[in-house]
Amino acid sequence: MARCAAHRRRPQEGGRQRVHVVSDGYDFAWNVRFLRAVRESGARCVVDALHPAADGSHCVDGDMRRLV
Repeated sequence: MARCAAHRRRPQEGGRQRVHVVSDGYDFAWNVRFLRAVRESGARCVVDALHPAADGSHCVDGDMRRLV
């Protein structure tokens, strides 16, 4: 299980919402490929597994559960 957090970047960084891993053992600088429809700024979630993609991001495997 890995924990992820969504945040909105500063306007000078493009202003796009990004998801990053906050669990130990993963590269925080890498984005997580996440459906835009489920991204919410400030939200935290848990995913079953992550694996590295060729483009320097993490891909989600399995289910995503939002933490409250």
